[in-house]
Amino acid sequence: MRTLPTRVYLKGRKYWHCSVSREWTAIGTVDDYAAMLARYRELEGEPRRVPLSVGALAQRYLVEVMPAKAPRTQAEQGRHMQVLVEVFGHMHLDEVLTTDVARFLASGPPILRNRQVALLSHMYTMARRWGSGVANPCTGVGLNKSRRRPRYVTDGEYEAVRLLADERVQVAMDLALMLGQRLGDVLALRWEQVLTDGVLIVQRKTGKAVLVGMTEELAAVLTRARAWGGETVVCNRRRQAYTLTGFESMGQGVQRKYQASGGKRFRFHDLRVKSGSDGTLEEAVARLGHASPTTTARVYRAGVVRAKAWRKLKGVGLVESDGEGGLG
Repeated sequence: MRTLPTRVYLKGRKYWHCSVSREWTAIGTVDDYAAMLARYRELEGEPRRVPLSVGALAQRYLVEVMPAKAPRTQAEQGRHMQVLVEVFGHMHLDEVLTTDVARFLASGPPILRNRQVALLSHMYTMARRWGSGVANPCTGVGLNKSRRRPRYVTDGEYEAVRLLADERVQVAMDLALMLGQRLGDVLALRWEQVLTDGVLIVQRKTGKAVLVGMTEELAAVLTRARAWGGETVVCNRRRQAYTLTGFESMGQGVQRKYQASGGKRFRFHDLRVKSGSDGTLEEAVARLGHASPTTTARVYRAGVVRAKAWRKLKGVGLVESDGEGGLG
């Protein structure tokens, strides 16, 4: 149900405005919400913007904005929204101050709070688009400093986990590494996206299309998966597509085995980091589907640089130690 402005009521299929003097005026029908808002502003006067609480704004955002986002983003931001409503839901938009946002930022896990405040900021942006003249209290608040997660999966770690996994997890791991895509995009990959010259990925998060060129290694992995007979490349034994949460549970089971054997666990998403870190930056930008190399370098390059040992200078031999830890 849509959030209604103050003194606006829905009766049947019509919106009615009740003035301060208790005069009722029909201002529109349910078929044209925008026209109703325009008529409402005429009656209220342009200086009076639609007054909304943060809770009411959250409800409208969930109905009108959230459905356009990727399923995983909806789930994550839905949890963020619950926290924001608990903290700010009872307040009117103009009551939330920059100092309130700053205190909220300092009250919990830094990265989590950054994401929640980013959502709150976008909610205020949408409120202005919908007619509110309230300033965004998140503007000018310095976010918590984020430190890049230093998790680079080595070739040895990758192979060790892969040996513990069943065939379907192995194929998903190989595709994630070779294609450089998120797990959700790997699981959604259909056979019609597998072309002669490569694999066409349409990223669900950004909508960007990426064609990853075919190689012998990639073709071998796809051949292995084709024998399963599903509509999606990665499918279960009933030839059905995996759900994201279901497949993640399988992966976590493999990681628990790896940890029990003395290894350090890693997430499936870390394979995207590995794909972005191995090889050149230019290759990684194209494969991961980023518009700018800045994003790739900042988020997906794990800081591991492969370098050759420098040549020895001609005519210079090894210097023996002087026996006291220094160089003689």
